[in-house]
Amino acid sequence: MLSIIRLSGRPHAGAALAVLLAGWPPHAAVAAPAAAPAVTTRAEFSGAGAVLRTRLLQRADWGRGVVVVTAGDAADLPLAVELGLAAQGALAGPVAVTGAWRELADPLGHDAGSAVFSEATRLRLKSGLYPGSLRGVQLTPVPELTLLGWRRLAAGAGVAEPPTFGLVASLPPEAALRMEAYAALRADAPYQPRRGWKFDTAPFPGGALSLAGARVALAVAGVDLWASANLSGGPRVPLGGHARLAARGGLEFGELRAMVAVAGREFRGLTGASSAAPLAWALQFRGAAGPGQWKLKYRLAARGEELAPVLRPPAGADSAARKVSVAVTPVVPLGVWTVSGTGKLEAAAGGVVRSAGARLYGRPGELEVTWREGRRGGGSVQVRGAVAAAPVTAEAGVTAGGGSAAADLGIRLRTPKFSLHAAVRKLGKAPPAGPAVTVSFTTPP
Repeated sequence: MLSIIRLSGRPHAGAALAVLLAGWPPHAAVAAPAAAPAVTTRAEFSGAGAVLRTRLLQRADWGRGVVVVTAGDAADLPLAVELGLAAQGALAGPVAVTGAWRELADPLGHDAGSAVFSEATRLRLKSGLYPGSLRGVQLTPVPELTLLGWRRLAAGAGVAEPPTFGLVASLPPEAALRMEAYAALRADAPYQPRRGWKFDTAPFPGGALSLAGARVALAVAGVDLWASANLSGGPRVPLGGHARLAARGGLEFGELRAMVAVAGREFRGLTGASSAAPLAWALQFRGAAGPGQWKLKYRLAARGEELAPVLRPPAGADSAARKVSVAVTPVVPLGVWTVSGTGKLEAAAGGVVRSAGARLYGRPGELEVTWREGRRGGGSVQVRGAVAAAPVTAEAGVTAGGGSAAADLGIRLRTPKFSLHAAVRKLGKAPPAGPAVTVSFTTPP
C-alpha cells in the first residue's frame, strides 16, 4: 500500500522506518533479497538553529522508495517523516509536477528554451533530502491512462492549498507524434482578499476550478512542434481559453527555438490567477562554431508581452517578462587545461546589466572568476576554486559586492564505501543570513 506520512512523534517515526527497512514492497523481498538502501545524513547549523536530515533511498527491480527524516529547532516540525514510493504503475509521496501541470501553473511564464513543452504530463517522485511542500498520488493502470491528485502543504503560518485531482489520457507514443488530453479539478478554495486599490488582474473569487486541454508534439523534417489548447472555468469564474505553440529547429550555425502563448483575460491557471497580458512570446538562438576543440558558444534570447517594444514597455508596466539577453563563451584548450570565458548582456526596461567571467579547469582542479553589474550601479565579484587530490577535494570561494564580502569553504572525501562533505557557507555574513555549517555523510547502496 502506498502512503504518505508526516509525523511529529518519535514512536511513529521509528515504526515507519522499521516498516521501510523490512523491504518494499513485500513481494519484492520474496523474489530476491533487496540491496541495502543508500543512506545520506546532513547536519545543518545556522543562525536560525540546527536541522538534522536523514534520507534512505532504496532502488530495486520494483522501483524506488525513499524515507526522509527531518528534526531540529529550525525545521518546520520538531520531527517530520516523509515517505515516497514509485513502482510500476503507482507513485505516492513528495512530488513535482511536469508537462501541462507545470505549464498551467504559469501559463504565460515560460521561455522558448523551457523543457516544459516536451515533458510528459504527470507527477514525478522527489527523492532528494529536501522533499518540498507538494504531496501527491498517481496511478497508471494502463500506459495510456493516468489518475492523480496532489496538494501543496502550508508553509510557515500559511494555509494549505486545496487538493487538485487530474486525469491524463494519451495515445501510444510514436517517433513523430505524441498526443495527450487532460483535465484537472481543484477543490473549493476560499476567497482570499487582496489589499490595495488597483489590481492588474481580477482576484480569484474562490470556489472550485476546472481545467481541460490537449497537447500535441510533432516531429517533421528536422523540426519539433509542440502545441496545446486549454480551457478553464468554475462556478464563480467564466470560461476562459489559453493556447500555446512552440517550435525547435536546427540551422546551419545553431538551434532556433520559438514560443508564442495567448490567454483570455478570464483564463485561470492552476493557482487560480489570471494574466495581466493576453500574449507572451519568446525566441532563443544558441549554437557553437570553431575549428577542432576551439569553440565559440553563443546564445541570443528575447522575451516580451503582446507586440509592444521589448525595451520600452508602457509606463508602470512590469518589466520582468520583457528582456533581451546575449551571451558568448569562447572555449580554448591548452593541453591538459581548458580556458573558457563568458560575456553576457541582459537588457530590460530597467536598464542593461553586464556580466563577465573566466574559467580555467583541468587537472588538478579549476578556478573561476565572475563579475556581475548591479542594476542600480556597483556590482559583485565572485571567485571560486577547487583542487582535487584523490580521494580529497578542497573548495573555496569569495563573493564581494555592495560593501560586504562572504566566503565559502568546503572539503569532500570520496571513498568506495562512503562520501563525506563538510562546508561553511556565507562566512562574514551576520546572523541569521550567515554563517552556515553543513556536514553530509553518504553511504552507497
